[in-house]
Amino acid sequence: MNRPDAVKFEIGSTVYHRADGKRGIVTGILFRPHGTLYAVAFGMNSEGWAYECELSREQEFTLTE
Repeated sequence: MNRPDAVKFEIGSTVYHRADGKRGIVTGILFRPHGTLYAVAFGMNSEGWAYECELSREQEFTLTE
C-alpha cells in the first residue's frame, strides 16, 4: 500500500488527465490497498476518480496526422 505521506498530488493541485488532456483540480485523496485514488473535478458538474498513473502535472501532447 502507498504511504499517505508519499502522495504525488495534493488537494488543490491542478492536474491533467493523460487519456483526454482535460484539466482538473484534485478535490480528494483515497488510500486503498491497491493504490491511491484521486478525486478530480474536471468542471462544475464533473468529478471522477483517477489513479496516479492516469494524471500528470503538465498537459501532454500527442502527435496526430
